[in-house]
Amino acid sequence: MPELDAIMACHLHFPKIDPEMPASLSRTILTGLLRDQIGYNGLILTDDLDMGAIVNHYGRGNDIKLALEAGADIALICHNMANLPEVLNSLQIAEDSDSLLRIENQRSNLCRPPDFTESKWKDLNEEMTQLTSEVIGKERFELDRPSQSPVEDY
Repeated sequence: MPELDAIMACHLHFPKIDPEMPASLSRTILTGLLRDQIGYNGLILTDDLDMGAIVNHYGRGNDIKLALEAGADIALICHNMANLPEVLNSLQIAEDSDSLLRIENQRSNLCRPPDFTESKWKDLNEEMTQLTSEVIGKERFELDRPSQSPVEDY
């Protein structure tokens, strides 16, 4: 898998591989299977740890710690960032960790994103809202306006 810069670990539970942890928190899967058996050397990211399957069972802070200990390079938090400063201060990450080296290697491959403004954001949001209305039908859209994010309601 050298052609993959990054892999996102899902929160699925594979009990025949790891009877206790979902893939995103499983050392057996992230380190044992991906790194040791397959030889994957790119970044491993978790799926959003704010999803109920994780945060409701493992708690904020413990979820990040478990993900990093399992072998994730980046733990994604996409919604609830209220107590992240305290959580991050409690984590112990060695400055010479393999994760930091992998992140730095990928950083050098990144290009600058296009300029983005609040005006562009509003235009895109309006476009997505209009598209959602067209796809599900105006009547249903007006009756039960869905959220814009597929994980917003978790």
